[in-house]
Amino acid sequence: MRPPPSDHWVIVHRLRAQDVPEVASGAVGLRAIACVPGRRTGLAGFALTPDLDPVSACVSPRAWRITRLRFVASLLLLPLAPQPRWHEAVPPGSGCLPPRCAAGQLPLALPILVHGERLFMIGDGADPRRVHESRDGRTWASYEHNARWGQTYGAAHASYRGALWRMGGFTDTASQRILQNDVWRSVDGRRWERLLSRAPWPPRAHAHLVVFRDTLLLIGGEPNDRVVWYTVDGVTWGSRPAPGLPGLNPQGMLAFRGSLWILGHGTWDSATNDVWSSADGTTWTRVSAGADWPARTHAGFAVLHDHLWVFGGAGRRDVWSSADGVRWLETTEPLPGPPRAANHSVVFQDGLWVFGGKTGGAGGTGFWDGVWFLK
Repeated sequence: MRPPPSDHWVIVHRLRAQDVPEVASGAVGLRAIACVPGRRTGLAGFALTPDLDPVSACVSPRAWRITRLRFVASLLLLPLAPQPRWHEAVPPGSGCLPPRCAAGQLPLALPILVHGERLFMIGDGADPRRVHESRDGRTWASYEHNARWGQTYGAAHASYRGALWRMGGFTDTASQRILQNDVWRSVDGRRWERLLSRAPWPPRAHAHLVVFRDTLLLIGGEPNDRVVWYTVDGVTWGSRPAPGLPGLNPQGMLAFRGSLWILGHGTWDSATNDVWSSADGTTWTRVSAGADWPARTHAGFAVLHDHLWVFGGAGRRDVWSSADGVRWLETTEPLPGPPRAANHSVVFQDGLWVFGGKTGGAGGTGFWDGVWFLK
């Protein structure tokens, strides 16, 4: 995980953004900055389009764009890869839909998250008794765990303070959908402890569980109470109303540059492409009423290379990134494979991994089983 930006990083990045439009727009990113104050500053930059040279963008033929760096004697720019590229990790035809998985096969359509140096897929309603684990995203081992949460769908998951966490969701009976508000914790994915059978927050499914400032936040869900719930141990909870947020459930919820970000709300006909930001989770500002990327359902959302990313979604393959949440650029390389949902995705080993994806629209049952990562 990248450490918080240093004072030198902040100063240099702000000056670059003021003088270089490509940095301000996010078309050119700064991957690393090394400073010897008063003597030299080294920048490592990358571009999101192959026809843009990050060095030429920062140092124009007239060289006026570096004059604002008055506290250094010289400026060294090092070009990096022009943009992240897609790489195939697992070819299509190798996956399986739990519980019909053989040893080593790639399980699909399960919640996925990074815990320690490994990937975990925690079985949901289709495979409630098993957890799948991988060190490389390609070969998987599965085992039975001790939790008895039943056939629960739409639970929220996170890795926090050395443990895996699972909360809420819903179960379907013959006559009704029953929402849950239980809290589970596990260090290794095999042995789970139910900390609460009924948490103080209202039962919900499809909520967002995000780590922010060393605190675990529960936001949104269906239904969405527009309250930010927080805890450091899973047992004791506090709450802060966020009445300024829309009533629809957020699509993407990310921690980025010291703030929380919401990318889009709702699904299908109610889906939006608005962007919101908050420094504390309580007071929210609408950064954009309509981002450059079209509204979509079941997209992937991530933070990678100091940018926000939106990619895929039902019927889509386009990939977008932004350095500030306002100006978005579409990459020249779309998501490989067919148009599909990309909500089974995660940042792992400095790459953006997309595991399969549901094809078709609402109610579609197709599932593509290739795995690609952007790096």
